[in-house]
Amino acid sequence: MNGLPNIVSAITADGLAVLMQQAPTATLSGLMGAAYESWLNKKAKEAHGILIAEISKGRRLSNDVAPDTFFGLLHRYLNATKQGAARRNLRLMAQVLAGSLEQDCPFEPDKLASFAELVSDLTRDEIKFLAVFWSSHIESSKSPLETIDPNISAEERVQVSTQAMALERLVPGICATKLDFSALGGSLTRTGLIVAQSVYGGTRFDITPRLAELAQLSDLNSALDPEFAV
Repeated sequence: MNGLPNIVSAITADGLAVLMQQAPTATLSGLMGAAYESWLNKKAKEAHGILIAEISKGRRLSNDVAPDTFFGLLHRYLNATKQGAARRNLRLMAQVLAGSLEQDCPFEPDKLASFAELVSDLTRDEIKFLAVFWSSHIESSKSPLETIDPNISAEERVQVSTQAMALERLVPGICATKLDFSALGGSLTRTGLIVAQSVYGGTRFDITPRLAELAQLSDLNSALDPEFAV
């Protein structure tokens, strides 16, 4: 449906206009009110541009869009904009919303809504951790590190290799120490995207099917582009 991006663009623009009208700028005086209105205008333009860019990326868009699903996700997107969500989070939310409009989208509305809510709340470091962990898993699935014990099961070799790769890429970096790595990974277990396993010598983090599903809808690495740094 070639006209769908234009329809979404118009609906999103209208939604953002309503958001602007509801903003409490009248209760803020002088320079503070003007500064807030300017900031909100900027966020609205950014949000509109990010969403339309994602929907226009050569996707095979459906001719039969479910209104409840679309407007539910758009409502979350507009609320995140109003609450000052970072551009990286808006981009991930836009990818989830755009994925919901594709032909043969395999996910139920409730799952799409949960993913949109989840990515809206991730920090920069958490997104980086997940992106590196997922790419490390993909690489390990094709070719586990040679240093991994060949006597363990193929599945466990991939799991051990994934953590070893991610650890090497994240420490030092966004994680100054292995302890920081464990703390950041531990904080992400709340999302259900990774789980912590007690193993000999410490804790190992493993991906879950939920992270694999999120990777179908969004590109975590794309949210780390310098353009979306804030």
